Amino acid sequence: RASDVKACYIEAAKAVELAGRLNSGAVPPLTLRYFETAAEAGEALEQTKDVRELPRRLSGVLEGGEESVILPELLRLLLDERGCTWEDACQIIASCYSLRLGPRRARLPLEALSALQPRDAALVRAVNEKLCERLWELWPGDWLRIGSAAVLRDGEIDFPTLCAALCGRITCTKEERAGVFRTLYAAMPAKFEAL
Repeated sequence: RASDVKACYIEAAKAVELAGRLNSGAVPPLTLRYFETAAEAGEALEQTKDVRELPRRLSGVLEGGEESVILPELLRLLLDERGCTWEDACQIIASCYSLRLGPRRARLPLEALSALQPRDAALVRAVNEKLCERLWELWPGDWLRIGSAAVLRDGEIDFPTLCAALCGRITCTKEERAGVFRTLYAAMPAKFEAL
């Protein structure tokens, strides 16, 4: 009786409405992709007792498109639900996914991800900060170079760069190593494989 019944009812009604819209496909593509990837990651984690075995259940090649939204969601699940440390969670994700740039590379406003899952947006900011700190150690004061390799640029998430920061392997052409990923290739050449 002490709880707000009306608020609970409104929340439940919103959940039912969203479920109906998701099932009918009447939601924006990013929303649909987010819920698909969140369900995939959640199911894989539920079926895995030891998170170190997660790469057997959940692995794949990302192309730097909207499917990359699984990375911050998986990071959230590992940190918040399984109690992993940042380093362990990043290592598990790196074991699960690799990047091979596809034709449909995506950039997404951070606020759009924040509307779906605020914690995921905060984790993208944290990935960006950690990457920029690492680049700052290599090239102190070179803001142009650091900015070109940042995950967040002008309030948008650059999914190929997010993938490059979190995935264990990056398969790309010589031109992409010299162009799009020039700074990241110089910072972490061991991640890169020739196409």
